[in-house]
Amino acid sequence: MGGFVNKDFHRPQFVVDRWIPYGGEPCIFFGDPGHGKSFLCNTLIKAVADGEPLLRQFKTMQGRIVYCSFDMPLQMVQDRMKKLYTVIDNPENVGVVVCDSRINIMKTKPEDEWVQETMKHEPLIVILDTLRKIHYMDENEQKTVTQIYGKLGELFGAHTTPLVIAHQRKFSHIDTQKRADQRVSGHYSWVSDSDFGVQVDKDERHNPTKVTLTFARVRHTKKLDPIDTQFDEESSILRVMITPEMRARELVMQHPTMPEPDIAGILQDEGLCERAHAYRIAKKVLKK
Repeated sequence: MGGFVNKDFHRPQFVVDRWIPYGGEPCIFFGDPGHGKSFLCNTLIKAVADGEPLLRQFKTMQGRIVYCSFDMPLQMVQDRMKKLYTVIDNPENVGVVVCDSRINIMKTKPEDEWVQETMKHEPLIVILDTLRKIHYMDENEQKTVTQIYGKLGELFGAHTTPLVIAHQRKFSHIDTQKRADQRVSGHYSWVSDSDFGVQVDKDERHNPTKVTLTFARVRHTKKLDPIDTQFDEESSILRVMITPEMRARELVMQHPTMPEPDIAGILQDEGLCERAHAYRIAKKVLKK
């Protein structure tokens, strides 16, 4: 027992801290159509390409990232990329691969043109949009999940993490308490077998510009709290709805030695909270 507990096991590196591991198992973003999955993808693309914190709080490993679109109108993909292009500082780190028809991932080979085009970028992450356009199998069967996730690992190797985008069925408000990992294509295994899963949910009833990210699957770190964001239509990315604690964490990330009074002062100056609350938050964040 002593030999085991004293052994130094490898800890995963992250492309996005606490989100997407380097060379990990497939990850998944899921949500209803129009709820912000594409915006979240674009936000991720910008963060990795530019090496900036995702949503102002998750450190990223700067590198190349490839977006693969399947059976989508080319003009639609181009319009999305045009908006994103205007806000990315390092567009050379972004690859876009477009297939004008559905594919069968189980019959795909490493020498296939779209795979070759993707891997020539040596990407940290490959985004596959969408899950239902890359296979012809029954998504409700466990063996489908196992086979497709296994195939993605085979195609992209040990240094690239696949990220699939999935539509979930439409649910009424009565079903909103259903576990997030059970809401993707009718089968929880797409999420539970992934390394990381995010449910993307627009507040259609009260604030249609608000998008909540719920972390349905976090394999390598502690559970993350939901994050509220807003659509930025001009850039086609999500902007985080800043809270005092989030701003304090951001300050510590940027300036690790910043003292408590300075953090509290900035929170007050930016109108995020009053003096007493600002000091409590500063103290809490510095303790972590």
